[in-house]
Amino acid sequence: MPAAAREREEIRTPIVTAPMPKPVCPGSLASPSSLAYVMTQKYVDSQPLYRQEQQFARLGLTISRQTLANWMIRGAEWLALLYDRMREHLRKQDILHADETTLQVLREPDKAAETPSYLWLYRTGRTGPPIVLYEYQPTRNGDHARKFLSGFTGYLHVDGYAGYHKVPGVTLERRSVSEDDPNQGVLLLDATCAPADVAYPTNLNLLNEAREKLENILDTLHALMPVRFANRGHIGRRRAKRSWPWLNNVVQAAKRSVRRSANNCGLWPATFGS
Repeated sequence: MPAAAREREEIRTPIVTAPMPKPVCPGSLASPSSLAYVMTQKYVDSQPLYRQEQQFARLGLTISRQTLANWMIRGAEWLALLYDRMREHLRKQDILHADETTLQVLREPDKAAETPSYLWLYRTGRTGPPIVLYEYQPTRNGDHARKFLSGFTGYLHVDGYAGYHKVPGVTLERRSVSEDDPNQGVLLLDATCAPADVAYPTNLNLLNEAREKLENILDTLHALMPVRFANRGHIGRRRAKRSWPWLNNVVQAAKRSVRRSANNCGLWPATFGS
Protein backbone atom coordinates (compact mmCIF):
# COMPACT_ATOMS: atom_id res chain seq x y z
CA MET A 1 0.00 0.00 0.00
CA PRO A 2 1.38 3.44 -0.92
CA ALA A 3 2.48 5.69 1.93
CA ALA A 4 -0.28 8.25 1.13
CA ALA A 5 -2.95 5.54 1.36
CA ARG A 6 -1.54 4.31 4.67
CA GLU A 7 -1.69 7.83 6.07
CA ARG A 8 -5.26 8.29 4.78
CA GLU A 9 -6.42 5.03 6.31
CA GLU A 10 -4.38 5.62 9.49
CA ILE A 11 -2.57 2.34 9.10
CA ARG A 12 0.75 2.17 10.90
CA THR A 13 3.66 0.19 9.56
CA PRO A 14 5.15 -1.89 12.38
CA ILE A 15 8.81 -1.18 13.11
CA VAL A 16 10.87 -4.26 13.76
CA THR A 17 14.01 -3.74 15.84
CA ALA A 18 16.83 -6.21 15.45
CA PRO A 19 18.14 -7.70 18.68
CA MET A 20 21.12 -5.85 20.09
CA PRO A 21 24.43 -7.72 19.76
CA LYS A 22 25.73 -9.13 23.01
CA PRO A 23 28.16 -6.55 24.45
CA VAL A 24 31.77 -7.44 25.06
CA CYS A 25 31.51 -6.01 28.57
CA PRO A 26 28.01 -6.02 30.13
CA GLY A 27 26.84 -2.49 30.84
CA SER A 28 29.69 -0.99 28.83
CA LEU A 29 29.83 0.82 25.51
CA ALA A 30 33.10 -0.92 24.61
CA SER A 31 33.00 -2.51 21.19
CA PRO A 32 35.07 -5.52 20.13
CA SER A 33 37.24 -3.29 17.96
CA SER A 34 37.92 -0.71 20.72
CA LEU A 35 38.77 -3.45 23.22
CA ALA A 36 41.07 -5.13 20.69
CA TYR A 37 42.75 -1.78 20.00
CA VAL A 38 43.51 -1.12 23.67
CA MET A 39 44.83 -4.66 24.20
CA THR A 40 47.05 -4.40 21.13
CA GLN A 41 48.40 -1.03 22.25
CA LYS A 42 49.26 -2.43 25.67
CA TYR A 43 50.65 -5.87 24.91
CA VAL A 44 52.02 -5.46 21.39
CA ASP A 45 53.07 -1.80 21.27
CA SER A 46 53.96 -1.56 25.01
CA GLN A 47 51.68 1.40 25.69
CA PRO A 48 50.69 1.43 29.40
CA LEU A 49 47.06 2.11 30.20
CA TYR A 50 47.78 5.50 31.78
CA ARG A 51 49.32 6.69 28.50
CA GLN A 52 46.33 5.42 26.56
CA GLU A 53 44.09 7.27 29.01
CA GLN A 54 45.98 10.47 28.16
CA GLN A 55 45.77 9.77 24.42
CA PHE A 56 42.00 9.32 24.59
CA ALA A 57 41.71 12.53 26.64
CA ARG A 58 43.47 14.48 23.87
CA LEU A 59 40.82 13.17 21.50
CA GLY A 60 38.06 14.35 23.82
CA LEU A 61 37.25 10.92 25.25
CA THR A 62 37.16 10.43 29.00
CA ILE A 63 38.07 6.79 29.67
CA SER A 64 39.82 6.12 32.95
CA ARG A 65 42.62 3.63 33.25
CA GLN A 66 40.45 1.68 35.71
CA THR A 67 37.90 1.23 32.95
CA LEU A 68 40.62 0.21 30.52
CA ALA A 69 41.94 -2.29 33.08
CA ASN A 70 38.47 -3.81 33.36
CA TRP A 71 38.43 -4.11 29.58
CA MET A 72 41.68 -6.09 29.77
CA ILE A 73 40.19 -8.47 32.31
CA ARG A 74 37.07 -8.99 30.23
CA GLY A 75 39.11 -9.43 27.08
CA ALA A 76 41.17 -12.13 28.76
CA GLU A 77 37.97 -13.99 29.59
CA TRP A 78 36.87 -13.87 25.96
CA LEU A 79 40.27 -15.08 24.77
CA ALA A 80 40.45 -17.96 27.28
CA LEU A 81 38.96 -20.43 24.79
CA LEU A 82 41.53 -19.48 22.16
CA TYR A 83 44.31 -19.66 24.77
CA ASP A 84 43.31 -23.18 25.80
CA ARG A 85 43.17 -24.31 22.17
CA MET A 86 46.63 -22.88 21.47
CA ARG A 87 47.94 -24.64 24.55
CA GLU A 88 46.68 -27.95 23.17
CA HIS A 89 48.61 -27.37 19.93
CA LEU A 90 51.66 -26.21 21.88
CA ARG A 91 51.93 -29.46 23.81
CA LYS A 92 51.77 -31.51 20.61
CA GLN A 93 55.03 -30.05 19.30
CA ASP A 94 58.43 -31.77 19.39
CA ILE A 95 60.37 -28.68 20.49
CA LEU A 96 59.37 -26.00 22.98
CA HIS A 97 61.03 -23.07 24.72
CA ALA A 98 60.31 -21.95 28.28
CA ASP A 99 61.42 -19.04 30.44
CA GLU A 100 60.27 -17.05 33.45
CA THR A 101 60.85 -13.58 34.87
CA THR A 102 59.91 -11.63 37.97
CA LEU A 103 56.80 -9.47 37.95
CA GLN A 104 55.65 -7.06 40.65
CA VAL A 105 51.95 -7.20 41.50
CA LEU A 106 50.39 -4.54 43.72
CA ARG A 107 47.66 -5.23 46.26
CA GLU A 108 47.73 -8.99 45.74
CA PRO A 109 45.79 -10.78 48.50
CA ASP A 110 47.92 -12.18 51.32
CA LYS A 111 51.14 -11.05 49.64
CA ALA A 112 53.39 -8.02 50.17
CA ALA A 113 53.93 -5.81 47.13
CA GLU A 114 57.71 -6.26 47.46
CA THR A 115 57.41 -10.05 47.12
CA PRO A 116 58.28 -11.10 43.57
CA SER A 117 55.73 -12.89 41.43
CA TYR A 118 56.56 -14.62 38.16
CA LEU A 119 55.46 -14.51 34.56
CA TRP A 120 56.15 -17.75 32.71
CA LEU A 121 56.57 -17.94 28.95
CA TYR A 122 56.10 -21.00 26.74
CA ARG A 123 56.64 -20.92 22.99
CA THR A 124 57.07 -23.19 20.00
CA GLY A 125 60.33 -23.61 18.11
CA ARG A 126 61.10 -22.56 14.58
CA THR A 127 59.56 -25.68 13.02
CA GLY A 128 56.08 -25.50 14.56
CA PRO A 129 53.21 -23.01 14.37
CA PRO A 130 54.14 -19.68 16.00
CA ILE A 131 52.59 -19.93 19.47
CA VAL A 132 53.65 -17.82 22.46
CA LEU A 133 51.71 -18.25 25.72
CA TYR A 134 52.13 -16.52 29.08
CA GLU A 135 51.06 -17.71 32.51
CA TYR A 136 51.12 -15.76 35.77
CA GLN A 137 52.15 -17.61 38.91
CA PRO A 138 52.91 -16.25 42.39
CA THR A 139 56.11 -18.33 42.73
CA ARG A 140 58.96 -19.81 40.68
CA ASN A 141 58.18 -23.38 41.68
CA GLY A 142 58.95 -25.85 38.91
CA ASP A 143 55.58 -27.49 39.51
CA HIS A 144 54.02 -24.66 37.52
CA ALA A 145 55.94 -25.70 34.40
CA ARG A 146 55.12 -29.35 35.09
CA LYS A 147 51.39 -28.63 35.20
CA PHE A 148 51.37 -26.30 32.21
CA LEU A 149 53.33 -28.72 30.00
CA SER A 150 51.45 -31.82 31.16
CA GLY A 151 51.36 -34.26 28.25
CA PHE A 152 54.31 -32.72 26.39
CA THR A 153 57.13 -35.12 25.49
CA GLY A 154 59.97 -33.64 23.51
CA TYR A 155 62.86 -31.21 23.72
CA LEU A 156 62.44 -28.33 26.17
CA HIS A 157 64.81 -25.43 25.52
CA VAL A 158 65.43 -23.59 28.83
CA ASP A 159 68.03 -21.81 30.92
CA GLY A 160 69.84 -23.46 33.82
CA TYR A 161 66.98 -23.20 36.33
CA ALA A 162 66.73 -26.57 38.09
CA GLY A 163 62.95 -26.28 38.48
CA TYR A 164 62.47 -27.52 34.91
CA HIS A 165 63.70 -30.94 36.04
CA LYS A 166 60.22 -31.39 37.50
CA VAL A 167 58.75 -31.62 33.99
CA PRO A 168 58.56 -35.38 33.28
CA GLY A 169 59.13 -37.05 29.93
CA VAL A 170 61.14 -34.23 28.34
CA THR A 171 64.74 -33.78 27.22
CA LEU A 172 66.12 -30.55 28.63
CA GLU A 173 68.33 -28.37 26.45
CA ARG A 174 70.54 -25.70 27.94
CA ARG A 175 69.73 -22.52 26.03
CA SER A 176 72.85 -20.64 27.04
CA VAL A 177 75.10 -20.21 30.02
CA SER A 178 76.72 -16.92 30.83
CA GLU A 179 80.14 -15.83 31.93
CA ASP A 180 78.90 -12.60 33.48
CA ASP A 181 80.05 -13.63 36.94
CA PRO A 182 83.75 -14.59 36.89
CA ASN A 183 83.30 -16.56 40.11
CA GLN A 184 80.91 -18.95 38.41
CA GLY A 185 83.25 -19.87 35.56
CA VAL A 186 80.50 -21.01 33.21
CA LEU A 187 81.27 -21.21 29.51
CA LEU A 188 79.20 -19.30 26.96
CA LEU A 189 77.46 -21.24 24.21
CA ASP A 190 75.17 -19.03 22.21
CA ALA A 191 74.58 -17.92 18.64
CA THR A 192 77.99 -16.21 18.72
CA CYS A 193 79.60 -19.67 18.89
CA ALA A 194 77.83 -21.24 15.96
CA PRO A 195 77.32 -20.28 12.31
CA ALA A 196 73.79 -19.55 11.15
CA ASP A 197 73.49 -22.85 9.30
CA VAL A 198 74.24 -24.70 12.52
CA ALA A 199 71.32 -23.09 14.30
CA TYR A 200 68.84 -23.20 11.44
CA PRO A 201 69.41 -25.99 8.87
CA THR A 202 66.73 -26.16 6.20
CA ASN A 203 67.16 -29.67 4.82
CA LEU A 204 68.54 -33.08 5.74
CA ASN A 205 72.04 -32.43 4.36
CA LEU A 206 72.34 -29.18 6.28
CA LEU A 207 70.97 -30.88 9.36
CA ASN A 208 73.65 -33.57 9.27
CA GLU A 209 76.31 -30.94 8.60
CA ALA A 210 75.01 -28.85 11.49
CA ARG A 211 75.16 -31.77 13.89
CA GLU A 212 78.76 -32.44 12.89
CA LYS A 213 79.72 -28.80 13.39
CA LEU A 214 78.00 -28.65 16.75
CA GLU A 215 79.76 -31.81 17.87
CA ASN A 216 83.10 -30.20 16.99
CA ILE A 217 82.15 -27.03 18.88
CA LEU A 218 81.13 -28.94 21.99
CA ASP A 219 84.21 -31.18 21.84
CA THR A 220 86.38 -28.06 21.75
CA LEU A 221 84.52 -26.48 24.66
CA HIS A 222 84.71 -29.69 26.68
CA ALA A 223 88.46 -29.92 26.11
CA LEU A 224 88.87 -26.33 27.32
CA MET A 225 86.86 -26.80 30.49
CA PRO A 226 89.71 -28.13 32.73
CA VAL A 227 91.84 -25.13 31.77
CA ARG A 228 89.04 -22.61 32.13
CA PHE A 229 87.97 -23.92 35.53
CA ALA A 230 91.43 -24.55 36.99
CA ASN A 231 91.33 -21.35 39.03
CA ARG A 232 87.58 -21.11 39.51
CA GLY A 233 85.52 -22.01 42.55
CA HIS A 234 83.71 -25.26 43.17
CA ILE A 235 80.36 -23.56 42.45
CA GLY A 236 81.38 -22.86 38.87
CA ARG A 237 82.70 -26.40 38.36
CA ARG A 238 79.52 -27.92 39.78
CA ARG A 239 77.27 -25.74 37.63
CA ALA A 240 79.24 -26.50 34.46
CA LYS A 241 79.12 -30.24 35.18
CA ARG A 242 75.37 -30.04 35.75
CA SER A 243 74.76 -28.03 32.56
CA TRP A 244 76.93 -30.06 30.21
CA PRO A 245 74.37 -32.83 29.45
CA TRP A 246 71.87 -30.12 28.53
CA LEU A 247 74.32 -28.65 26.02
CA ASN A 248 74.95 -32.05 24.50
CA ASN A 249 71.25 -32.44 23.79
CA VAL A 250 71.54 -29.64 21.22
CA VAL A 251 73.46 -32.02 18.96
CA GLN A 252 70.54 -34.45 18.83
CA ALA A 253 68.47 -32.01 16.77
CA ALA A 254 70.58 -29.18 15.41
CA LYS A 255 67.64 -27.43 13.81
CA ARG A 256 66.72 -25.97 17.20
CA SER A 257 67.88 -22.48 18.02
CA VAL A 258 70.41 -22.13 20.84
CA ARG A 259 69.70 -18.43 21.20
CA ARG A 260 67.95 -17.01 24.22
CA SER A 261 66.82 -13.77 22.57
CA ALA A 262 63.46 -15.11 21.39
CA ASN A 263 62.33 -15.91 24.92
CA ASN A 264 63.70 -12.67 26.35
CA CYS A 265 62.03 -10.57 23.67
CA GLY A 266 58.80 -12.38 24.36
CA LEU A 267 58.90 -11.37 28.02
CA TRP A 268 59.89 -7.72 27.51
CA PRO A 269 56.48 -6.40 26.31
CA ALA A 270 54.71 -7.98 29.27
CA THR A 271 57.11 -6.64 31.89
CA PHE A 272 57.77 -3.17 30.45
CA GLY A 273 54.36 -2.50 28.94
CA SER A 274 52.34 -2.61 32.16
